[in-house]
Amino acid sequence: MGRPTGPSYGLVGAASRLYRASFTRCLPLALIGTVLSAAVGAYGSARVSVLSRQFDALMNVDASAPDRLITAFGQLLGHAHVLVRSPGVWASYLGAALIVLTFHGALIARQQAVAHAQADSLPGALRCAWRRLPSILLVLAIFAAAAAVAVWALRIASDAGLAALSLLGLILTGAAFWLWGRLQLWLVALFTEGVGAVGAIRRSWGLVRGHWLRASALTTVPYLIIFALSSIASLADAVAGVLLRGDAGAASMLVAALSLVSGALTVPMLPAVWLALYHQLSGDR
Repeated sequence: MGRPTGPSYGLVGAASRLYRASFTRCLPLALIGTVLSAAVGAYGSARVSVLSRQFDALMNVDASAPDRLITAFGQLLGHAHVLVRSPGVWASYLGAALIVLTFHGALIARQQAVAHAQADSLPGALRCAWRRLPSILLVLAIFAAAAAVAVWALRIASDAGLAALSLLGLILTGAAFWLWGRLQLWLVALFTEGVGAVGAIRRSWGLVRGHWLRASALTTVPYLIIFALSSIASLADAVAGVLLRGDAGAASMLVAALSLVSGALTVPMLPAVWLALYHQLSGDR
């Protein structure tokens, strides 16, 4: 496979071909990464589920009573602030994120080899990811610090009233979405160019400049596919709960099997899209 060229619809085709051509090589990495990230992130997910229940309670508050709405939102942010200061939650989520990014990097290394018709190996891809682990940790620390500052700012704004809180929330949401688009190729730059953490962030920033809308629209495609498969898995989980009630062990095994299948199919999608987009934008520059 050569470097993908052409408009966005051509990029989707190039990413699809790369995904299919590299699927066999990527399958072991996808399965191992799915299992490890789920195991490490289980503690954080259990703690954060409390936030989900509080959010549901917030949605049920009468909108005509702003004082009650502010109180409920303040409680939600208060719990979020407690979670932000919890070492266990940080360790769980950062550990899961580190595993996900490390295995995504290894997938990028394997897909890059496929794209250029080069021989590679699973141990070689893992060694490549291991060498870049310090840079991945540094980028994670930068992102985590930014998230902590955002939560702290929202906590302060909640004391100023609903208007200030809503305005800041909208500003931070828009800024986060924009930054996501500008920085989405940092991992590809890290694994294909051999730059460090700051260099990878700077490279992604420069590549996406002037192409934010196209890049963001393209990377939305695998997220939609992942969402669809997750919805199907959740539906199957619910059906299994009804059909296998009384047999919790069998239901748990079925859910685990569905998660593995979903991970095997979806995990290599994003790296393939990132890599196709990276090569086209690099050519544009």
